Amino acid sequence: MQPSIGPESQKFSLFGKGSKIKGTFYLKGVTRLSSIVEGEIIMEDDEDLSIEREGEVKGLIKCFNLNIYGKLEGEIEARGKVTIYPSATFLGKINAQSISIHPGAQINMEGHTLL
Repeated sequence: MQPSIGPESQKFSLFGKGSKIKGTFYLKGVTRLSSIVEGEIIMEDDEDLSIEREGEVKGLIKCFNLNIYGKLEGEIEARGKVTIYPSATFLGKINAQSISIHPGAQINMEGHTLL
């Protein structure tokens, strides 16, 4: 279960549906992306990053845990677990502690797990 985000926890990021952003982003706290992002996303702590169903990311992601429900094209460097859900589309490379792919996910990837 994903942790909830709200006003009681001021350490979170939410990129809303319909937004298009480009650049390098250094984020802390639970982060959920429902927008279109091009560039680099670097999580500076061990909180989860989620690409929601409406989200599309093209670029490099450096994080702890990553949950993919939407679309991602690029490279992932995860110190924890990458989970690719049935609604997801992924094209690229993964280096992670562990990788979990749910049936129905569309993937074309090169992947490595870390020791």
